[in-house]
Amino acid sequence: MTDLLRLNVDFSDYHLVFPVAIGVLLAVLLLIIGLRWAVRRVRYGPVSAEQRFRFFQRGFDWKKLFGAIVCIIAYVALLNPLGFLLSSILFVIAVSAVLRPTTSVRGLIGIGASAICTPLAIWLVFGQLFDITLP
Repeated sequence: MTDLLRLNVDFSDYHLVFPVAIGVLLAVLLLIIGLRWAVRRVRYGPVSAEQRFRFFQRGFDWKKLFGAIVCIIAYVALLNPLGFLLSSILFVIAVSAVLRPTTSVRGLIGIGASAICTPLAIWLVFGQLFDITLP
């Protein structure tokens, strides 16, 4: 029984376990949600137009949604060639520009300071101090 509770992974491969575990957990939760929806449709019949759930409200800003998705995809693509620190700085700048565009000098200084300080602090604390493998 104790062997079932142990996970033998090399130290260099620890960072590969968590994404797989989260992916499996999300897949199981999605399956549960789908099954609950199907059972409800069989039990109570189809939903009327007034009762239908809308994930996005009317007038939703689609540019921000797809801009953020593009930023996330670019971040993942740039992690390997640029490394964690530089790609994280670029990601914070890009997401800030997409979600809250500003042209004022004070706003741009704030975005730049946040984009440099936050990934740098994470890199210093987790990557250097605790010696945790960052992507």
